[in-house]
Amino acid sequence: MKVLAENKTAYFLRQYKPVYILVTAIITAIVLSKYAILLKGYIQIEYDWWFELCVVFGQILFQWIFIFKKGWDLLAVSTLGAIVLTPVLLINKFYAVTNIAALGYFFIVVGFMFLEHRRRVNSLELPTFICYTWILYRLIILVCII
Repeated sequence: MKVLAENKTAYFLRQYKPVYILVTAIITAIVLSKYAILLKGYIQIEYDWWFELCVVFGQILFQWIFIFKKGWDLLAVSTLGAIVLTPVLLINKFYAVTNIAALGYFFIVVGFMFLEHRRRVNSLELPTFICYTWILYRLIILVCII
């Protein structure tokens, strides 16, 4: 009975993978584009959620070769990061959050995201360098927007 339930779950997840990718990408793009407003002093380009959506899909394509078979839950790490950034956006509605505080919090969240990404990579038995390709991709984007 347990095997049947696991097979149904796997089928369900396979069937809705495109929806999962789209939803996680949109949530991440919206939150990061709003958070970018807090970092406006450090970002030199006009930054909106469409730009971030392209960045997220670029990352998916960048890591496609590694996560094609079994790494789709790595996308959840970006969504978790977006969720953890949301309280600062809410606080900023009532109290002004300084650029430096927003930047510091952002890097703390990125650090925890890296650790979670690495934990998931290890549990999926994927090559560890995937964690570093995630950071490399974001650093390339960072160099382009600063």
